[in-house]
Amino acid sequence: MAILGLALLKFFLYYAVCLIAPRMLQVPVLDRTSFALKWASIRLVVGLVLAFPLFLVVTYIQNIGVPFTVAYVSTLMVARSALWYAIARGIRSKGVPDLRPGSIAAWVAVGLVASFAIDGLANIAGAENFKFFC
Repeated sequence: MAILGLALLKFFLYYAVCLIAPRMLQVPVLDRTSFALKWASIRLVVGLVLAFPLFLVVTYIQNIGVPFTVAYVSTLMVARSALWYAIARGIRSKGVPDLRPGSIAAWVAVGLVASFAIDGLANIAGAENFKFFC
């Protein structure tokens, strides 16, 4: 049950990040709600697919002597940055000719902060085993 709650929490957070995307990325959108639902769903599904491989990478890095926190933060920072960047590129491929690099960087940063904030809340709630999820 805890994993379902965390998944919903992450989805709503991704929805909020994607809701501000049109303004941050200067994307002309007719319906921001549908836009945000679509891209938040994509982000959640990709996160689900990558959760176990990322867990394996962090475990491997930890096994070579790197502290868990360093392994976790560095691995997930790279992976999540790539995910949010890929979503920005996906938005661009859907009819937006040019996205400014500064606005993409800001949106990736907002996505990273949002992702790690949910992980922090999961840790506080005692669900630290679920932080790889999405």
